[in-house]
Amino acid sequence: MKKLLLWGRRCSLVFRDLEIELAITELRIAFEVTRSVIGVPNLATIKVWNLSEKTINLISKREIKLSLFAGYKGDTKMIFRGSIRNVSSEIDGVDKVTIIRASDGFNSWNRSFVNKTFAPNVSVETIVKEVISTFSEISEGFIDILPQFADKVRGYVANGQTKDIMDNLAEEYGFSWSIQDESIEIVNNEAVKNPSQARVYYFK
Repeated sequence: MKKLLLWGRRCSLVFRDLEIELAITELRIAFEVTRSVIGVPNLATIKVWNLSEKTINLISKREIKLSLFAGYKGDTKMIFRGSIRNVSSEIDGVDKVTIIRASDGFNSWNRSFVNKTFAPNVSVETIVKEVISTFSEISEGFIDILPQFADKVRGYVANGQTKDIMDNLAEEYGFSWSIQDESIEIVNNEAVKNPSQARVYYFK
């Protein structure tokens, strides 16, 4: 597991689907984000010091979507985009620390199903894109070159959880798929040095 320590001096957290977009920019924030190119959701653990009770209540009621940015002044980038799964708080001396655990596309990854029969001579690209379309709330992102030829001469039946069908296709055709910032990305395994290696970002 590769660890990257971000030395940037700027970090902000934006809650995207409240009645108004709420940005946290002045409070102390720390986070750990794990990103992967295999078919499991990226994860984030975010700590915010002395968040108001009103905000805590707002983000605890349902699965609020959030975006996390970090970097240097004038050069911040989005590090994570996903939905809150759990909110808790703890006391640290005189401070109250709110811990937000979030994942990238977890609900869609966990709940999406596909049941489709493809006719003979269907291409791999057609199958993959049709399967991807069954992920709810996740869009199609970067897709590397997929085999165009019709190699499923007897057709293909996709029946089951979408993530499992994608895993089967990835193993058979040598690509890696992942959810990155609520979009599906597909890359050829030859372009990935170590597909199973996760990348961890820290900001303290």
